[in-house]
Amino acid sequence: MAKLVFEEKGPAILEQIGMSKAEFARRMGIQRQNVNVLFTTKNFETIFRAAQVMGVPFSMLVGYSEEPDRDDIPGDESGAGIIKQEA
Repeated sequence: MAKLVFEEKGPAILEQIGMSKAEFARRMGIQRQNVNVLFTTKNFETIFRAAQVMGVPFSMLVGYSEEPDRDDIPGDESGAGIIKQEA
């Protein structure tokens, strides 16, 4: 299953900006032990709030780290709904 950039790079971004997980949790209004679970969210409102707390653009935290599996796209078992750009 493909991971969102937020899940894959969120902890590294925290380290890069010099914010501890405890401080991030405090600013997000969650308990410290829930930070790793928060990084697995696919809720864009939560990711948007995290981007604000981290001081980074929302676009830096969204997107897939790799192409999503067709199984990850609800209601599209065939992949027919995927629009592919032609060069």
